[in-house]
Amino acid sequence: MKVDLDLIRKYNVPGPRYTSYPPATHFTDEVDKDALMESIRKNNETQRDLSLYYHLPFCESLCWFCGCTTVITKDHSRSENYLNHIDREMDLMREHLNPDRKVVQVHLGGGTPTFLQPDELRRLGNHIRERFQFGERVEAGAEIDPRRITRDTIQALKDAGAAKVKAYITHPVLSGPAIENIEAVDPAKTGFLGGFGLPIVFSWIVGAFFAGGLAFVVGKVALGLRADYLAIATLLISEIVIAIIKHEDWLSRGVKNVIGLDRPVPYEVNLQTTEWFINLVAKFNSSKLELISNIADKQTALNQLVIEGSSVFVKLCYSGLFLVVVIALLIVTQKALYSPWGRMMRAIRDNEEAANAMGKNVVKQHLLIFILGSAIVGIAGAMLVTQDGLFTPGSYRPMRYTFLIWVMVIVGGSGNNFGAILGGFAVWFLWIEAAPIALFLINLFTAGMADTHALKVHLIESVPYFRYLMMGLGLLLIMRYRPKGILPEKIEIK
Repeated sequence: MKVDLDLIRKYNVPGPRYTSYPPATHFTDEVDKDALMESIRKNNETQRDLSLYYHLPFCESLCWFCGCTTVITKDHSRSENYLNHIDREMDLMREHLNPDRKVVQVHLGGGTPTFLQPDELRRLGNHIRERFQFGERVEAGAEIDPRRITRDTIQALKDAGAAKVKAYITHPVLSGPAIENIEAVDPAKTGFLGGFGLPIVFSWIVGAFFAGGLAFVVGKVALGLRADYLAIATLLISEIVIAIIKHEDWLSRGVKNVIGLDRPVPYEVNLQTTEWFINLVAKFNSSKLELISNIADKQTALNQLVIEGSSVFVKLCYSGLFLVVVIALLIVTQKALYSPWGRMMRAIRDNEEAANAMGKNVVKQHLLIFILGSAIVGIAGAMLVTQDGLFTPGSYRPMRYTFLIWVMVIVGGSGNNFGAILGGFAVWFLWIEAAPIALFLINLFTAGMADTHALKVHLIESVPYFRYLMMGLGLLLIMRYRPKGILPEKIEIK
């Protein structure tokens, strides 16, 4: 094969940055209207040309490599309402942007912008040109799904001003009746693949059985290995399992997420239209609502309270279910701990050779505890899926979450059931709050620096990585000063 080196050198240059959204580190609830206006004012002072990025999140199916915020649906009627909101946002932004600044870049990303109908693409392009002043030379582009592109769509993109398209091409390696049957199920409409019409809570039990069954297979393969090799083998096997789930469409839909799953608690949007819940929120906030005299303002305030209350109500309901499961598992594990079987397991843990000499089948007991632990993890995974209402296999990272669970157990106390629970909550809290804590400390120690100072900007951009620093530091402190955990093992003879 002949390689054109001149062609490679021609295109071996950085491309334009079209994802104009700020990174996740810049998203915060602390940004109010005044702060936003001040940011726009400072940006206007630069007099730089404008680059417009329009995020169109809709896709009929999710690509394997996608890490974008998307909405998987085949309901094309949803795009019209989304375009109306884009029009409103453009009107709001145009009022505050310097009218002398010209647009030199327009990019349609997503998602799949070509999810929009041709007339909708033309409408979007026309509305952009009506609201902004374009420069003499404008670079315009759009991402497309070539599997569903038509000549009319290409013409609409041209009419809208997109001279370039970025094609993300995927094609399944495997095809056949299995894929066709699975693809025939639209999770946006049905919400599940199977289930036999049973309550969704039964999926927790099914998750336990599936996880336990898989653990039996893995255990038969790996439990004969030495401890360090066992850890490596189980991690590698978990990576194999997740790779199969992500990429074998014929088996599990791959990364084409299953959405709209039933939940053991109501969806927030359903609560917001339920009369008894609206009355409940109105009753709890009666004193606050009585202070508002205008009927329209009172209704607006009530609607906002209902939206906020629905989120709190759902979280409380699910927390109650979670607490019931945790208490049930804690009771069972505590009973097992002081049973003859529990004493045998502690003996195997402390001295396998001695336990083996006493006639105990050490390998068999290792397999049993591996299956039971995996079953508990299966329950937790099923609970998480039903809480979110969707199944996203691509979001699971075995290496990452295995480490976190390991840290939870060490921090809490590896030989104490209560310690394991405490460690789980402590590490979870630290993991969630690490970024806000780091941001607070950075702002505190750099208070004397200008917001544009290179060191301050660098530290703020590095905030997401502080959680790893804090996790590592916390683990070191625990291992140095509390090597047995916050709640060390305490054996009581009963």
